[in-house]
Amino acid sequence: MNGRTQGTQRLVPGVCRHAPAIILCLFLFSGCTTPPKAADRSVPLVSIAPPGRMEASATGGESIMAFEKTTHDFGEIGPQGKHTCEFRFKNTGTGALKLRERIDSTCGCTVPVLSKTDYAPGEEGVIQVTYVAGGSAGSTAKTVTVYSNDKSNGGKVNLTIKATVVERVAYEPRELHLRLKGQDAGCPPIALRSLDHRSFSVARITSNGGSITADCDPSIQATEFTFRPTLDAEQLRKYPTGSLLLTLTHPECEEVRIGYQILPEFEFSPPSITLLNAEPNRPVLRDVWLSNNYGQEFEVMSCASTGNLVEVVEKEKVLAEDKKSFRYRLRLSIKPPALSGTQRAFGDTLAIHLVNGNTLQLPCHVFCGGPRVPLADVRVHRR
Repeated sequence: MNGRTQGTQRLVPGVCRHAPAIILCLFLFSGCTTPPKAADRSVPLVSIAPPGRMEASATGGESIMAFEKTTHDFGEIGPQGKHTCEFRFKNTGTGALKLRERIDSTCGCTVPVLSKTDYAPGEEGVIQVTYVAGGSAGSTAKTVTVYSNDKSNGGKVNLTIKATVVERVAYEPRELHLRLKGQDAGCPPIALRSLDHRSFSVARITSNGGSITADCDPSIQATEFTFRPTLDAEQLRKYPTGSLLLTLTHPECEEVRIGYQILPEFEFSPPSITLLNAEPNRPVLRDVWLSNNYGQEFEVMSCASTGNLVEVVEKEKVLAEDKKSFRYRLRLSIKPPALSGTQRAFGDTLAIHLVNGNTLQLPCHVFCGGPRVPLADVRVHRR
């Protein structure tokens, strides 16, 4: 018994020497198998988004772009006026909303502005749209398209801007047909009248190359104006077409633009001859009217065709519609040539020589169809 006691006593010191190492191993082993804390379990797993999706995978949510409204109606507005509206939206989804920086619009008169492109969940944004009204009265609708990673609506939203353009300042004439002969080239007075009874002034009057001018006093406020333009014949020759621009201070009509053109001394109606699907060697008759826009008498001396396709078969001088001048009716015979090779289009010019020495040119175009197949050569195939 004493021997066993002594043996046991000899083992105790050995156990005490290795106890620290054993305890350390047990501690490390138990630490490796300890379950994670609650805070560690809340960290989301990063997933790979499917092809074509733009939502931020770090949040694991989807973006939703919700607008307060998608249509704005300005109501009645004046022509040429500039108007601005706002479209407010909010990211009601759980993922980051990403907008494409470029916003499409149907025309340059509608300009959208976006302050930024990224919006966190719950964040609000605004798209500002500036619309410049046209010069013609009537109802109009323009579309602005916004693109984003919101897949609930196909990645895009159409915003609509509506307006009814109403004329605020009436003006006469609406356009000018001028002649390079006579006093002031036949230009009538220009009259302006406020339709909403608001006074305005005419700040300045300009035209192409200064061809048309008129005196105005910007300090005068009124609801009606009448101007008598002065024309520069030399400048009108340089600028035969253009516009007369009157800049106004009316709050809903910034300008009035009146187009002008110089009428040619002589004019064909129609201005050219065109034959479609013509048959070779088969003449076609066409009537052409020749008038003098200045109301002056003239005589046709002779006619000649440069390509021998056109011939004047009848010439008649008749009284014009104004009952003060005359014009010519020319009956033409256009004969398409025989086809040779693959050519199907032909051109010709009819020269009209007047007694006063002027020569006028009338263009003529002929387009031939394919050759006809004689009925005797048509065979019916039966099964």
